[in-house]
Amino acid sequence: MIMVLLLLPLLSAKVEGGTKKQKVDTDKYLFACPGNGWSTITVNVDYTEYIVKHDGKNKYWKRDIFYAHKSAYAMNKPKLTMNLKTTKHINSDGKTLHTFKNWTKQSVLADPTKWDYFALYKNGTNRYYKYTTKNKGVTSYNVYCKGAAVPTKGKTIKLKLNTK
Repeated sequence: MIMVLLLLPLLSAKVEGGTKKQKVDTDKYLFACPGNGWSTITVNVDYTEYIVKHDGKNKYWKRDIFYAHKSAYAMNKPKLTMNLKTTKHINSDGKTLHTFKNWTKQSVLADPTKWDYFALYKNGTNRYYKYTTKNKGVTSYNVYCKGAAVPTKGKTIKLKLNTK
């Protein structure tokens, strides 16, 4: 037991705590489908940026996007299209600073009685900004319902990246 107590400080590693910025957006879309009734889709998008302090700046070292949807329809099933390769960081003028292209699908558990479909994707590209940055993370999606009077609707989600 004494040997374990002596080795414990050698086995300990300093772990720098991190933080995260998160935007969860849930919205319901209703489509009028002439001759076929109404169709709805409930969409949930959870966009998270993971941050650690690094050399006087924030290091945005990973981002996750979880998305899920559930549809109710008579004839025309609404669909969600999430194009992760358009997820980006923009500056205060709306200029693109970086577009995140490489996403990896992750294992995820979610309530199958609540959602018809769900997925989680991760991107590990490092980006560095001041604590007071006015930059934002941006992702967007579209919902589509074939045969609807207005078949396509969409939304852009913006996440402020400042930590001060």
